[in-house]
Amino acid sequence: MKTKHLRFIDKIIGNCLCLILWPFKTHKMIKEPKKILIVRLWAIGESILTLPMIDALKKKFPKAKIDILINNSPYQQIFYQNKNINKLVYFSPFVLLKHFKKYDLAIDTEPFFNISAISSFMLAKKSIGFNKKLRSLLYNIKINYNDKHHVVETYMDMLRPFNIYKKPKKLIKLKYPQSAKIKIKKLLEQNDIKKSDFTVGFFAGASQNDPSRRWPEKNFAQIADYLISKKQAKIILLGLHSEQILNQNIKKLTKNKKQITDLTGKTKLPETFALIEKFNLFISNDSGPMHISAAQGTKTIGLFGPNTPLRFGPYGPRNIGIRKETMKPCINVHLGQITQCKHKHMEKIKIKHVIKAINEVLPEFKKTLQISSKGGKLK
Repeated sequence: MKTKHLRFIDKIIGNCLCLILWPFKTHKMIKEPKKILIVRLWAIGESILTLPMIDALKKKFPKAKIDILINNSPYQQIFYQNKNINKLVYFSPFVLLKHFKKYDLAIDTEPFFNISAISSFMLAKKSIGFNKKLRSLLYNIKINYNDKHHVVETYMDMLRPFNIYKKPKKLIKLKYPQSAKIKIKKLLEQNDIKKSDFTVGFFAGASQNDPSRRWPEKNFAQIADYLISKKQAKIILLGLHSEQILNQNIKKLTKNKKQITDLTGKTKLPETFALIEKFNLFISNDSGPMHISAAQGTKTIGLFGPNTPLRFGPYGPRNIGIRKETMKPCINVHLGQITQCKHKHMEKIKIKHVIKAINEVLPEFKKTLQISSKGGKLK
């Protein structure tokens, strides 16, 4: 079933169910929850951004068991061996009945869809969620979705009822099995990439293959040539199988093809964690891999157009989100505005803007704004 059809069903049937269930909501809040459920059904990036909130929650209630309700997808790897998490619960209608009111508290981190609010209501005695739409009728505590600061901080706002608030300095590092580490070591050796090499990862794709979030291929190629000329960088292209042609085009457009390694579709999610962790720099469109990079402590530059780095930029010290569009964001997840836009936002980001960001996250690149033999400046 297509995503747009699921959204339609969620809106029509979900709104009806919210109105039906609302009168049965109880009102007494639990001060010391022992069983807590975090509802996080979709999205690699936003799953990563919930981890600081979960960490703070566990510190406040160290004896509590914290489970995660997720969709049956590879996103489960985000929570691999996380010391704060008891177990993962996979969503299904059967689960809603089997674990009815099992939890003392549910925290619904989904900002828009009804199904997460209904799941929170069914599975927990009390719930916390964002105060938007009919779905908010089901929550015991409603939190304002503040779109003027980063989503990491918005998730932290959900803990204010427990007098918890401390702005996280960085994301929680993602763990992966030893097998992923071994796979990446072999993969790099096969492509003659050494530990001493200056490695830069590119992710030129976009969430759900949304072309409006993609920086032009020719721009990625120019940045690759720039990094190679200044630092003899080894450029590694990442992406899904569906993004193979995209990365092939970038490689074709570069002058230094021998320095480009295309690993499109060759790494599973845990292996991607292990690989990105080894990069000196990661340059990415607004996407899940960008958040993976920030979590792994790799210096990260995120490229934005329809969305805004104010809310979804690569979180952490010295990471940079670039957006040069003066229009308001077309993508507002908390309002359900997640359709592809037709504006050419990404073309407003010029090569010189990315070069400036490289200089900021990697000081050794200062005074390198000129690349052509003619002495011309990058545009």
